[in-house]
Formats: sequence, structure tokens, C-alpha cells
Amino acid sequence: MSADLRGVLGRVPLDHRIFIAALLPYAALRAQQAFHTHGMSVDGGYYTDVARHVRDGLGLQTNISVFHFGYPTLPHPSSVYPAWPVLLGLVGRIVPLEAAAHWLPMLLSLVAVGAMYLLGRRLWPAPVLPEVAPGVHAGHLFALGLAVHREFLVYTVLPYTEGMAWAALGLFLLRAAQQEGPPRLRWGLEAGLWLGALYLIRSQFIVVAAAFAIGQLGAVALGPARGRALGALLLCQLVVGLTLLGWHRYLSGFLLEPGLGALLRFDQHRVTDLLPPLEVIVDTPGPLDTLRDRLLGLRASFNDIDRDAYDAAYHGLHWALPMALCLAPAVLRDRLRAEAAAHGGYGPAARALLRAALARPDRDLWVFLITLAVGGFVSVHAVHKHFNGEWYFARRQGLMSLPLFLLSFGWMFNRPERFGKVVGSVIFVVVAWIGTRQVFYEASERVTINKQADIHDDLVDWLKAREREEGPLVVVMDDDASKRLGYRTRAVGYHWIEARTRLKDVLKLVDQRGARYLILRSDAREWRVLKDDPAAFAAHFDALPQRFDQMRVYRVRAPGEQP
Repeated sequence: MSADLRGVLGRVPLDHRIFIAALLPYAALRAQQAFHTHGMSVDGGYYTDVARHVRDGLGLQTNISVFHFGYPTLPHPSSVYPAWPVLLGLVGRIVPLEAAAHWLPMLLSLVAVGAMYLLGRRLWPAPVLPEVAPGVHAGHLFALGLAVHREFLVYTVLPYTEGMAWAALGLFLLRAAQQEGPPRLRWGLEAGLWLGALYLIRSQFIVVAAAFAIGQLGAVALGPARGRALGALLLCQLVVGLTLLGWHRYLSGFLLEPGLGALLRFDQHRVTDLLPPLEVIVDTPGPLDTLRDRLLGLRASFNDIDRDAYDAAYHGLHWALPMALCLAPAVLRDRLRAEAAAHGGYGPAARALLRAALARPDRDLWVFLITLAVGGFVSVHAVHKHFNGEWYFARRQGLMSLPLFLLSFGWMFNRPERFGKVVGSVIFVVVAWIGTRQVFYEASERVTINKQADIHDDLVDWLKAREREEGPLVVVMDDDASKRLGYRTRAVGYHWIEARTRLKDVLKLVDQRGARYLILRSDAREWRVLKDDPAAFAAHFDALPQRFDQMRVYRVRAPGEQP
């Protein structure tokens, strides 16, 4: 190494050098992972279909009618949150869409990891173990927690929202942490633009806007410069409100019941009442039953032998939360004792601690961060589903719990108590060890659908031949396959169905939506459409002799045609 290069590196802070040294091989492995990923997977295929229409100048359109929407025409305006498919479609005008679908989210994931590093460094810049690792601080812990999360690794080389969403969230949190003094109007405008964009990237991030508003209310209520704080808050909320209003106005142009819930529940959007609504969330008789049900979910989330538990994706990081909760009472007790000795009693000590907390210059930031962390955690635990995995704990949607785990991790590590440092060190070693293995596994060993050339090639070729011979056509298909191949055809419309769909509803799609083919997995004996009325099914459909990639195709029999 030359003297000049050593001099340059010597001027780079030690913590940055440690982060860069870890990031470079990580980025290389992620690049290898992206290079070997070819399929779009399920929802990624839907985003790619919308992006293809954006790329071709057709706007937010899709050929896939999902969740029993029953679109009357295909293509049809899509109601999915738009920012990611728009960005992907625009980039697809410059580079091939299939390449952008894998490389763009991967590059954005590196931005997200870097933003989390800088955020943790801003919050707790002191080394967590100065005698052992003098350059390691909370920034490295934050970056590690996000970088090795299993679902983050999987879905940021696929065209899902996670890469863009967590890059934008990390950058916004960093910007919020960099603000000093009373809020200014300029910051209110900037924050509103960030929060509006976060919602349009992923509606789940409405939690961020709510938490930020609560943090700013503290500035308005407690000062100083309450007038400026109120102005910044109102301007921020005005921008967010206009964003929500604009999106709601767009949805109102085609949704059957565009209530406020339409802003949050994409899976419940309905354009017509042709098909019955798909019930996703477990219903309970009353509030107490709902609370009881969700509390049982809380127990399941920390049961590491459960496949839905946090451990499957977080590799032990989630245990920072209960460990921090165990440490917190002792920390509060010691603080109260020290203050009581100085103020002559626990009552004055408690008031002194409260005054000190309210007088902190970064008070509003911490109110925002803690509210976001708790709100994100609660939002994950509030969803209990009927199918496709009961809970979101170990899924990509469960990433909303990450801020609470990271804050618990950072706080515990930055306490002087030996308990916090010992437990934090154990969690760090476990997460780093298992997480590193997970990175190598995803980059080189995983053999799944998204690591192979996209499946259903024969079926796609057959559908393209039907396009050429029959013109535009509509098919009824199970959701996994329709989303995986919908973006690969031009003039085929897909109506999504799932295993509980009734034969009568499929016949509605035949009679009123012009479906010509029904395509199901070959082993789909459990499908209601096949079991409801076998005689009626045989009277309406002919099974074609070909089988395509484990898919069975049924042709709709023409009126008067004999079996």
C-alpha cells in the first residue's frame, strides 16, 4: 500500500473504515445474488406488470385482476401504491426492465443499509465496547440488523418495494435526526414531501406520518418557538393530507366503495361486486376477543420454534426488546435513587427526571422515534390472517418491527450497566454469525423459484400462440402463476382466484368477463372450483391434454358444444 493511500485511509474515521470494510464484501455478495436471480416471484411479478405499462407510456395499468377485484376490462388502472412501479417503469426505459427489476432494488438496499448506519451513528456515536472494539458504535448495530434480515435479503433482489421503501425511510430518519433547534417551515415542507413519498412507496408507512405528527406536537406543546413549530407541523400535515387526498381521488375514479379504508387496505379494494370480497383478517366478536387473540400472537412471535416467529427472519435480534425491558426497571430505579439523594425524596426526583427529559434538545426526535418504533411493532401484531401464513412476524411486512428492536439494541448497548453490554454482545455475536451465513446462503446456495430462469416458459409460449391465433384473451388463474407470468404476455388478461373460489364465481368470470381458459396447478385437488359440482364443471370445461410446468389448462366449452 502506497504512502499516499495510507494517508488517505488514515484520514477516514475508524468507524467509517470498519463499516466500509464490511460493506464491500456484503455488496459483492448481493451483486452475485442479483446476477443469479431471474424470476420475479409472486407480488414482484405484479409490480413488474404495472411497471411494464408505465414503461410503455400506458400509466398505472395492469393486466392482472388480483384479490377477487373482478376488473371489468383488462388492462385496468391499478390501485397498488404507485411509487415503486413508476420508478421501475421509468428506469426500464433506460435499461432492460428485467435487469432493472433485480439490480435497482439491490442498489437501493445498499443505500438503506448505509442510511441506517449513519442514523445509528447520529443517535449513539460513542463506541459500545471501547476496550474491545473502539470503532464500533450503534451505527454498525443498526446496519447489521437491517442488512442480514432474511426477508430484506430475499426481497431486495426482486422487484418488491422493500429496497426503495427502506432506503427512503432510512434517509428520512437520518434527515430528522440531523435537525437542530425549533422546527422551521422549510423542514415542515421537506418532511411532508418525505412522508407523502413514503406512503406512496408503501401504504404501511402511514405509521411513520402518524408518529412524526406526534413528535411535532411535543414541539408545539412544550416550545420553544411554539409558533414556528405549529407552522411547520401544519405545513407538513398539509402536504401529507394533499398526497392522501390526491391518491384517494385517483382511487375514487374506479373503486366501488372508496372509503378511507381504501387508503390502507389494497387487498380489500373492489371495483365491482361481481365476486364476493376476500376475507383476509381473522374476525373476532369484540374488542376483548381481538385483544386476546393478538396477545396470543405476541406469545407466538417470540416462540422461536414457530415458523411464523421473529427468529426466522431476525436471527435473534428481536430478543433485544425483552432484554431491554428487563433492564429498564433497574435503570429507572438507580436514576430515581440518585435524584432522590439530591432532591430529598422520590417525588421531587421523579419530577426532576421528567423536567430533564422534557428539556432535552432532541426531545421531539426521540418522541418521534419511540412512537414510530412502538407503532410499527403494534401494526405488525394487529394483523392476524386466515391464510398464507397467520402472522407477519417473519415476513417482509414484519420489518416494521425492526425500529423497535434496533432502538432496544442500541439503548441496551449504550448503558453503563454490565447486564446490557453482556447481553448486547451475545445478541450481536449471534446475529452477526447467523446473519452472515444467511447472506452467503442467499448469494450462493439457495435454489428457489427466484434463482432459476422464470418458470412457466412453456405455458407463456402457449399463451402467446393463443394471442396470435385468437387475439386478446382472458384467462382465470391461481394468483401465484398469474403474477409470475402476467408481465411476460401482452394481450392476455388474468383474473386471480384462490383455493376457496367457488365454481359459480368462476362461471361469472366466464359469462361476464369473457374468460376462455381456466388454468390451475395440476395437483390442485383441494380447489373448491373443482369440488363444488363436478358434473357442472365437466359441462362447462374441457381439460386440454397438455400440461405446462405442473399447470393444467381447461378450455371453456362453447355454448351448445357437447362434452
